[in-house]
Amino acid sequence: MRRWKRVEYERLVEQGFFARAGVEDYWIVNLVDHVLEVYRQPRPAPAAAYGARYRSVRLLRRTATVVPLAKPPARLGGQAPPARVAQAAPAPPGAAPSRLKRDRRATAGSAAPGAPA
Repeated sequence: MRRWKRVEYERLVEQGFFARAGVEDYWIVNLVDHVLEVYRQPRPAPAAAYGARYRSVRLLRRTATVVPLAKPPARLGGQAPPARVAQAAPAPPGAAPSRLKRDRRATAGSAAPGAPA
């Protein structure tokens, strides 16, 4: 039995499934090669997986911009990822505690029945 790499499986098997279903815009985010693979224009192809494949295949680098067919006004890409994730700003003095903190305080003093204290 062949052991597939995930991107190979998506490229050779899943895209045929989506092409046969008539999905006009199929994307693979290829993190290994740092590209976005954009598949468009599905068509019948008897020799392909699921009997269909895409006529148009574009490989886009990180700085490229792409417009999804389903939401044409939307634009994705064109920027490098942020260097680090920003930390949440601290709550202002006197603000109500977050729900998570309230839940932790409410359960901190109660142990499950039969649990060691």
